[in-house]
Amino acid sequence: MDQAVRLPMHHAIISIRAGKELQPAFICKMKPPVKPEYNNSFLTKHHAQVYGRSWQELQEAL
Repeated sequence: MDQAVRLPMHHAIISIRAGKELQPAFICKMKPPVKPEYNNSFLTKHHAQVYGRSWQELQEAL
């Protein structure tokens, strides 16, 4: 457990059960999580059309 606290970022201790026996644990380097790209500009433009203000006017208000 002491090793688990000192693991670098994006590393994991893996333990696998094979043939009904627990195999020796090992440390595995993982890829960092993918950051989702969030873009809601289409909603801003749509809402501007629906509610009667241009998206440029909304940008200026922000």
